[in-house]
Amino acid sequence: MTMKDYTAHIPPKEKLFRAGIHIPVGLFNVFCVYVGLYFALKHDMPLLVFVGIVFAILFALGFFIYELNEDWHLKDNAWLDIYGWIIGFGIGVSLLFILSKLGVA
Repeated sequence: MTMKDYTAHIPPKEKLFRAGIHIPVGLFNVFCVYVGLYFALKHDMPLLVFVGIVFAILFALGFFIYELNEDWHLKDNAWLDIYGWIIGFGIGVSLLFILSKLGVA
């Protein structure tokens, strides 16, 4: 049994572009979580922690709902956009880990 390629009609450059423009969205999401946790650990500001973490969760949830709704109505292979977000989120978490090990973050 072979899998059908639902993105065969999308040129590779467009796939890369669509994923690439959503990498900053994933990075921004990590930044929101980091700001919330930073103020929790360094400055003892629990309200800002709550706001930062809740905003990050709502932002990610809103992004996923938007993309799934867009795909449902437009059938535009929104998984490419979500894939870009996942890459950006992974890069952001990796950077935070490396910077924390170096004592910078």
